[in-house]
Amino acid sequence: MEKMFNKKLELFIDKYEYMKKFFYFSKNGINEYLLSKIDLNDKVAIWGAGEHTEKLLQLINIENINILCCVDKSKEKRGLYIEGIRIVQPCEIKDYKIDTIIISSYSFRKEIREEINKLSSMYKIVDFYDKYDLGFPFFYKYLNANTMLIAITVISIFNDIKAMGYKVDKENEKKVIEIIAQNNFDIEDIKRKNGVLNRNLLHKHEDNYDEGSKIKVDFFFQYPQGWTSLETVWKSFNEDNRFIARLIQVPFLQEFKDIFSDDSRKFLLDSNIPFIPWYLYDIDEEKPDIVFYQSPYDELRPKEFSSREIYRKTRIAYIPYALEIGGGDLNYRLQFNLFLHNNAWMIFARSKRHKEMYRKYSSNKGKNVVVTGHPKIDAIYKLKDFNVDREMAKMVKGRKVFIWNPHFSIGSDPLSNWSTFNIWKDIILDIFEKRQNCFLIIRPHPLLLERLDKECEESIPKVKEFKDRISKMGNVYIDRNFDYRHSFAISDALLSDASSFLLEYLATYKPIMYLPNKNGPSLNEDGDIVEYYYKAYERKDIEEYVDMVANGFDTMKDIRTSKIEEYLGIVDGKVGERIKNCVLEKYDFENVSI
Repeated sequence: MEKMFNKKLELFIDKYEYMKKFFYFSKNGINEYLLSKIDLNDKVAIWGAGEHTEKLLQLINIENINILCCVDKSKEKRGLYIEGIRIVQPCEIKDYKIDTIIISSYSFRKEIREEINKLSSMYKIVDFYDKYDLGFPFFYKYLNANTMLIAITVISIFNDIKAMGYKVDKENEKKVIEIIAQNNFDIEDIKRKNGVLNRNLLHKHEDNYDEGSKIKVDFFFQYPQGWTSLETVWKSFNEDNRFIARLIQVPFLQEFKDIFSDDSRKFLLDSNIPFIPWYLYDIDEEKPDIVFYQSPYDELRPKEFSSREIYRKTRIAYIPYALEIGGGDLNYRLQFNLFLHNNAWMIFARSKRHKEMYRKYSSNKGKNVVVTGHPKIDAIYKLKDFNVDREMAKMVKGRKVFIWNPHFSIGSDPLSNWSTFNIWKDIILDIFEKRQNCFLIIRPHPLLLERLDKECEESIPKVKEFKDRISKMGNVYIDRNFDYRHSFAISDALLSDASSFLLEYLATYKPIMYLPNKNGPSLNEDGDIVEYYYKAYERKDIEEYVDMVANGFDTMKDIRTSKIEEYLGIVDGKVGERIKNCVLEKYDFENVSI
């Protein structure tokens, strides 16, 4: 084990050093790489005339490289110029007596290489993704986050080796110290935010993963706020002798996220749940029979965990990360028609209505979708058994408790702006300031919480004043727990933008108020559930709702709760078990058929 950890540490150190040299300092790195591959007298062509080439030509020192043309198959681009260089068709390249061709594409680099080889095997091909295929082009917007992720992972591996009583190779230790110094890292702060692995929590995959008679199921766990999507499913598999079920901790890459915090790792460590950290996982070695995904978005995880990579190697199962309620073409594509949606082995829908949305919006017409209910509703069904944060419960002091759940999509884009946070933030504080018999728990979307913490004045005007006001009020609290069940369990009612909570909270039988954004996108087919909720269009609507709940009334309860089964499916706490049984039935059928 010590040797394996040191080998992984060395691998990530090498990856970091390369990324930093070549990508993090793009201009110097790219020029240095090209000059090392291209002879001084070479006649050079760049293959590709799109965004990638525009970005590349802005960085290249053209005076040092004899670039004669850009090549593109598009007839519409023929004869045009990009950064002063003429665009030609592939058949014209011979007229320039080219020696070297630079592939300027990430997504189509393999196809371009094949095209070049068809023209001639004599061309020298330069592709600066050859050494490391990092999963994104050099101008990728999450470039810095990816580079820092590798650096932080180096520190985490180093800390893990030490915590487990192993020795770090001297050369590796020297390089780790250099990385810490280069980035001004506080190693104790990283340890505090990300925790350290111990032998009891490292899933002992080397002992039991070769039991051939058992079905091997790995769960890719990326973010703790979505633990309720996997919890009862993982437990059902884990408690069944026919399976080997393991949690694989995978980083979550997203804008505004604190790159120094690996939330999924910290959550599993704090919860004493055994797992395998992403840096130890190699699917080619592990060979799982099935992999469960928590999110459909490949750009938000390291490339080796992308659904496009995993699809070629094993079966993919997907449990939607939320109870989707947002509408609009962009959202329909993101929620129902990405690569993972169309190529997953199985997808689990919460209801017949939900399956119909897959049939309507996914290219494969929802052929891989089965109705089981959603595991998040298992969590609500068992809410009475949940151990609530004692400090939160003490803070409430017997008052009527309201959750306010604002979305993160602040902005003017009508295609994605569901948030009403800036509309209501001061008004809602006014309302609760005057009602000390009530308590407000602000439970923002995790990305909005990041903006609040970073005090992004551009997206949240007067954010410092807002936070300062909360600190002076005795009946308002921002819930930062990974698990929203603390808030659900102690609350009496909900106020929410368009979000998963509008459906999840329905299973609590408690009052719900919807905060519509008249300038935002529509809701999906399940969005008509809000016709059975209270709605806020002006201040008095919220005031009347708060007063009604404070006085113990809920005039829409009967009509609202009569819709639970239609929108959420069966609510019996057994969704995890149903998903396991569906997986087993299909897996056994396929293997018998073979």
